[in-house]
Amino acid sequence: MADTRHSAFGTETTFHSTDLNALANVTLSGLSSAYDNSSDKHLFMTFKLNLAATAARTAGATVSLWVLPAIDGTNYDDAIIEAFPDAVFPLDAATTARQRTVRDVPIPPSLFKTVVRANMGQAFAASGSTVKGRAHSVVTA
Repeated sequence: MADTRHSAFGTETTFHSTDLNALANVTLSGLSSAYDNSSDKHLFMTFKLNLAATAARTAGATVSLWVLPAIDGTNYDDAIIEAFPDAVFPLDAATTARQRTVRDVPIPPSLFKTVVRANMGQAFAASGSTVKGRAHSVVTA
């Protein structure tokens, strides 16, 4: 019987940067650029939030992320309000910068974009926050 393991990470991709600058609390970011997974067909994405220092976040603060597929290659899903987020980055009630990672978020074998929303009780910092990702799969050894 063959063993399975994670493949190596793909190239790091920036999904969100300047669109997070001073983004108000509970406001959706702009859509990211499209990520084309139709050739590589990776199964998962590990997302990393680099949060710049802000005013004090509330207890239980989070940043939510949705993956919006374009199954037909053109039209992106827009059911964000009705859907649970695909990833949630938990944060502490502090003012200092943080890095949080959510591993193994399923991604479609098509084009997709992402959108984020802060649930921090504060806006994002004026600059310096990013969301990046690296795709990977499961391989047979």
